[in-house]
Amino acid sequence: MDKALIVNIERLKNDSYLDKNVSNNDIRVAVLFIQDEIIEHVTGSLLFDCIKMMIINRTIDCPANSIYKQLLDDYLFPIFVYAVQAEISIPKSFKVRNIGTIQQTGDNVQQTGLGDIKYLNSYYRNKADFYIQRAIKFLACNRDCLPELRGCSCSWCEDRPFSKLPYTSLNLKIVDVKKRI
Repeated sequence: MDKALIVNIERLKNDSYLDKNVSNNDIRVAVLFIQDEIIEHVTGSLLFDCIKMMIINRTIDCPANSIYKQLLDDYLFPIFVYAVQAEISIPKSFKVRNIGTIQQTGDNVQQTGLGDIKYLNSYYRNKADFYIQRAIKFLACNRDCLPELRGCSCSWCEDRPFSKLPYTSLNLKIVDVKKRI
């Protein structure tokens, strides 16, 4: 279950600025990292595992699971649209080979400088941060509809009221969600 993707790679390519020729494996690696680093922190372990199980069991589309489907499609998926692009830009620009780290070049393309790559990363991270905040607000407003938020005892939720979420952006800022609602 740990390696289950909660987003469809083809949909991600269609709904983002990712080029169609970007390797599915490169995207998969980025998605797995984002699931572990961002999505699980936003949702908490219990809700994250629940969503993964619904996807594995193909029950996410059942009418009884409409709140989970809404969370996934409208609030978590947009995080991936931008966070994947931020995560993938450096590995796609630089490759680790047996001779060391090299910068990729190709025919009829101009190399992008590291400063430009950093700027693009910041651009995509800011967009992902916006959607992270939106997802957190949705979870705070709908915590009564999601029993996993009330019964989670993972280290993320332990000894914290749900109104104070520890993770709100790619920059790991701590804010009180009640102040934002």
